[in-house]
Amino acid sequence: MPTRVIAVIPTLNEEEAIEYVINELKRYLQAWEFEILVVDGYSSDNTVELASRAGAHVIYQRGKGY
Repeated sequence: MPTRVIAVIPTLNEEEAIEYVINELKRYLQAWEFEILVVDGYSSDNTVELASRAGAHVIYQRGKGY
């Protein structure tokens, strides 16, 4: 069975870096079956849109915390 990797990235207003981080993870993880999950704390910028466009699955965080 191939190794499956799930990378979880917590975010809050990370539009300046999120595409870079996702693209670097995709490059690093290319040898495995992987999924990138962004857990967003209801960003007020374009973090969610940029993360989705870069290929990550995005869900929203419940409660407080980072």
